[in-house]
Amino acid sequence: MSRARRRGATAQLLAVGRRASAGPARRRDPRRTVQTLCLVLTGVAAALLVWSVQTVHAVHEGRDARIASRIPVAAAPGVRPAAWWSESDDSWRERDFSVVYVEPAGPSAPLPPGLPRWPAPGEAFVSPALLDAMPSAATRYGGLAGTVSAEGLADAGELFVYVRPPSGVRIQGYGTTLGVTGFGAARPVDGPYFLSQSFDRPAGDLYWLLAPQLGLPVAVLLIVASRLGARQRDERLAVLYAIGAGRSVRARIAAGECVRPLGAGVLLGGVPLVAVTLTGVRLPLTGYEVSAADLAPLRWQFPLALALVWAALCLLFAALHLRVRPAGAGRPRPARRRPSAWPAVLCGIGGLAVVSGAAAGQAAGTRLFVLGTTLTLVGLPPLLGRASARVAVRLTGYGTGDPARLVGGRWAAAHPAVVARAGAALVVMLGLP
Repeated sequence: MSRARRRGATAQLLAVGRRASAGPARRRDPRRTVQTLCLVLTGVAAALLVWSVQTVHAVHEGRDARIASRIPVAAAPGVRPAAWWSESDDSWRERDFSVVYVEPAGPSAPLPPGLPRWPAPGEAFVSPALLDAMPSAATRYGGLAGTVSAEGLADAGELFVYVRPPSGVRIQGYGTTLGVTGFGAARPVDGPYFLSQSFDRPAGDLYWLLAPQLGLPVAVLLIVASRLGARQRDERLAVLYAIGAGRSVRARIAAGECVRPLGAGVLLGGVPLVAVTLTGVRLPLTGYEVSAADLAPLRWQFPLALALVWAALCLLFAALHLRVRPAGAGRPRPARRRPSAWPAVLCGIGGLAVVSGAAAGQAAGTRLFVLGTTLTLVGLPPLLGRASARVAVRLTGYGTGDPARLVGGRWAAAHPAVVARAGAALVVMLGLP
């Protein structure tokens, strides 16, 4: 089959799946509305997850580059320094920040990043955030020569000062003073070099936080959407299997059910985030300001990633429907199947990881704690469903005289998946904040 004909067959199969899931009977089914909502929310959450991961990487790249560009390069022994550099510190409301004393040794001394000129004796360049937070900084370190531009700051919220001592006061000769030939390290140094770096969490810690907070709701919403209307879908796929349709055909028909809702969700979440890359954003709760310059690479990377994520979500949705029971519907089944052990195993491992992470502390302990919490949340909904079924059986045992209680309890005992889905909704609620 030629590529063009294969492409045309794929479009037709996707249309078949879309029409089968949106027929007149399905339009009146509230489960169709819930499924569409779940798929749209899956796309929105996936777009937010991709944007967050890319933003963390871009922001750390920009911060590392700006910090590295202002690190002083010490003069080698026997080499005449171009400038003198010394770091001190100050504090405001229990927040420490750097006060850097600089003095050129000659007229050709290179400027520190972020300064338009060398400050005159007794002058200081102050970061805009420090001026906003502490107006007295305009006179605290000498005459105000101006503000440090964004190129010389780790981020927009950094508190930072460059000071040149007054005439007659020299900074060379002290143990903390460096003779430097310029500014700009070849690579970022390990650990914070300046006291004023306002956020020095490694990117890995944020990835560990984002993965369960947004990745888990994406997985739960996609799985819940795949099981809504499962009986009719399984019947359609069983018929296809019976007439000889292969996995590829069944996958494309199943994917046709989710292409539009997932695409709408990805666009609904992605378009505002693309606009944010043009303007920058101040994050809620933390108040951390992400500049548009740091987000500039995302203006083309993020749309490409969204297209890949949309395709991956469609493939995952289709993969959840590849298993078909073509001829087992009429076979007798045991009254009770032995429940699988994986939920209990996950909860047990997760609980041990949570306790171990809390006891260990530090970065490794935090990551272990997050991993344990995620495993516990994954295994908890099925266990809640099983527990509710056992409780319902005990409450509706022999001697129960209330018909409503008997019918309701027996129904709850026979449908533990309903409680499991409610537990999955709790997982989504805990994950999205």
